Amino acid sequence: MLIFLLKTILPRNMKVIFKWLLLIGTVCYFIYLVDLIQRQPSAFFIFDQHQSQQQQKYGQNDITQTVVTIDRELFDYLVVHLHDTEYDGVDNYIRFMTVFKGLKPLPGIESLVPGMGPVVNDMSQFQHYPINLVPCPSSSSNSSNQSRSLFIGVISGPGNFERRATIRRTWHVHLNKNQQNKKSNKNALLDLLRFAFVIGQTNDSVVQQQVKDESEKYGDILQINMMDKYVDLSVKLTGLFHWLDTFCSRVDYVLKVDDDVYVNVHNLATVLHSLNVSEPSVYGRQCGGNIPDRSASKWKTGFEHWPWQRFPIYFQGAGVIIAGSAVRPILSAMQVTPYFIWEDMYLIGLCAVKAKIQLRTSDRIFVDMPDNPVDPCFIGDNVMWTTDSADVMNASHFASHNQFYDNKLQPSANVQQCNSSTQPAVEFPFGYAQQN
Repeated sequence: MLIFLLKTILPRNMKVIFKWLLLIGTVCYFIYLVDLIQRQPSAFFIFDQHQSQQQQKYGQNDITQTVVTIDRELFDYLVVHLHDTEYDGVDNYIRFMTVFKGLKPLPGIESLVPGMGPVVNDMSQFQHYPINLVPCPSSSSNSSNQSRSLFIGVISGPGNFERRATIRRTWHVHLNKNQQNKKSNKNALLDLLRFAFVIGQTNDSVVQQQVKDESEKYGDILQINMMDKYVDLSVKLTGLFHWLDTFCSRVDYVLKVDDDVYVNVHNLATVLHSLNVSEPSVYGRQCGGNIPDRSASKWKTGFEHWPWQRFPIYFQGAGVIIAGSAVRPILSAMQVTPYFIWEDMYLIGLCAVKAKIQLRTSDRIFVDMPDNPVDPCFIGDNVMWTTDSADVMNASHFASHNQFYDNKLQPSANVQQCNSSTQPAVEFPFGYAQQN
């Protein structure tokens, strides 16, 4: 209305001047908002009025210093300019993805850890597990300092029957043998509370029936109430953490591993006994800090999912150890952190950082596709590694079994030379990973 009156009253030349001033003012406003994001992203919170009121209700005013309400068109415009900016922390990710996905704080639901933020991920779906495990015992069967209680969750797909069968006949066997013979770690015992292949649901009724039959035979399937998709692994992982918090809360450590990974159980036990049980940490091999793949590949990450210039630091997700004391804080962070398409970055780079969990890293805890996984020196110094076939998994197991569990064989001269020239696994080194 004001603009109409000005057009009517002002002379023609003044109208032209006014149009130019209006255009310049609009451009300056856009520049100001873009500059605000680049210089101080933590001050830029794009929530609608309802979300702002919910924040105040739950006492989350500390999340942001300034609330700016803008329309969707302007938001989409500003996203284009974020790819030239550095990532500025998990809270900024939460703000961005909450708006992008149109999430609302869930009324009446508070985070498991107070002060984590408004809950945006509905976890009521995890109240039911289509195929469940027997809960962990309330106390460890061996409470002495000579044992570490452990839950192992192998991330698998509904149709990966052969991979699961290969694990059952290879490194899973060593979980029981670790304390039964002369060459095993007699002073590094493992109390395996539960072992589970963690899968999602499938629309294939034949596969689902086969999975049920497999579960009845082995009792080691945990099926999460979500459709099993690669880009939804973060949801599957959240379902696992919900199960751990509900049914296995007293465990010392959780091993989260993919179904194409060989686990050197002897060295795993050694590592777990070298760690401080009371320290809420995550242990893995550091990666990240790279530029997202914007091409049309399997790893494509569009600007709508990650508009910033680089990824944060995280761990390679195929093999990670999580302290039991870190499970609930991470699950609480999962409540308030919108899901991301890559679960390893979601778990470590976002949720563990949000929960302020210490990130401990070592190049020897996990190796992706080693050149020679049957080399005695390699086996003596590493805990987990990926395999590209059942043959490589079997070969890794044969070599590991001969080196640590076959009492009839004596260590070769090459193994002795490795042990004398490299740092023993009992002194397994962990550094502190960067957090951003």
